[in-house]
Amino acid sequence: MARPSPDPAMSIGAHPLSRALSLLAAVGVTASVFLDPDPNPLWALIVATIGLLAWVLLSLLRSRTRLSVEVILRSTLIAVGALLVTSIPVAGGVLLIAGLLGLIGDARIAWLYAFVAAGSAAALIAVIALRAPLQPESLLAALGFVVLGVVLGITRRSQTATRVAELRLAQQLAATQTERARSAALDERARIARDLHDTLAHTLGGLVVQLDAVEALAEAGRIDDVITRARAARGMAADGLVEAREAVASLKEDPLGKEDIRLNDAIRTLVDLERSLGATIVASIDSVPATIKAETASAFRRVAQEALTNARKHAPGEPLSLNLNYDDRSITLAVENARGHNRENDMPLHASGSGQGLAGMRARMSACPGGSLIVTENPSSFSIVATADSA
Repeated sequence: MARPSPDPAMSIGAHPLSRALSLLAAVGVTASVFLDPDPNPLWALIVATIGLLAWVLLSLLRSRTRLSVEVILRSTLIAVGALLVTSIPVAGGVLLIAGLLGLIGDARIAWLYAFVAAGSAAALIAVIALRAPLQPESLLAALGFVVLGVVLGITRRSQTATRVAELRLAQQLAATQTERARSAALDERARIARDLHDTLAHTLGGLVVQLDAVEALAEAGRIDDVITRARAARGMAADGLVEAREAVASLKEDPLGKEDIRLNDAIRTLVDLERSLGATIVASIDSVPATIKAETASAFRRVAQEALTNARKHAPGEPLSLNLNYDDRSITLAVENARGHNRENDMPLHASGSGQGLAGMRARMSACPGGSLIVTENPSSFSIVATADSA
């Protein structure tokens, strides 16, 4: 007979305004029945009273009332309306339409039961007409109330289904937007974490090398060299602080497009810094136009920085090669370092690795158009090759 509603919004008559209007209509029908100058039969008054009580109860019900109770009350309205429509046409017709409108218009109620109720009302009217012959106009008018109730019920049911579909679509769009915002926030947090990792790992690793050199020079009494190394360490710390502040500041604003990076100059600066720390680097750096995307240039700069930092951590003193190649189609950065025969566990910077360096490099390159990162490792060397579209 009935099925559960997929959504509370599909319940008809649950709105306070709808209940108030329904109650007002019941009062009007009551007045038309009991204040009619022409006396109505006693049976009609009793039946009308039953129907009006059902209507009043239906108007006062809360939205959480069990559906079976509503179905019984609406079916009562339909039966009473069908009995009265031939003797009290206006009151009976209004009750009939109200019952059919509520029963057919409620999407929680199966179509089959709704139309069985409408067919039963039409059949009851036909039986009454056979027992008490009516004018054809009166019979057609009575059946017209049934048709009108069915049409209005179907219209309301369709409107309610449309509103529910729109509501569900709005909820889905809101959920999609929320998920997109969450995903964007997570991506931004990951990007900032990579920036902080690359900046701190590069700067602090360089400081460790400088301070080790300061200690060795101080023990040898080479004061001038100690001062030179200390100044270099101070400069490195200052540069690292600036980069860290930029990464933190990006939490408050969108940093993309704000970096005017000349990639070949940035890579050359990194190479010079590593050489100042004692690294032996053979570098070949093509000129890269400033028209490439800032995000792509920043990704290559960070990958080069991380690759050089990793070489300093895991293969200190071993020779490196760095090649930055540019053409109209792609940019390629290749960094390779010899592994040597040092025991990594005895290296001062080996334990400082967080394991995030390679993951960060892959994430940066995957975010670039046509970006990829290839890592090659063997007993004698370690290399990375980063590639992205140049357009």
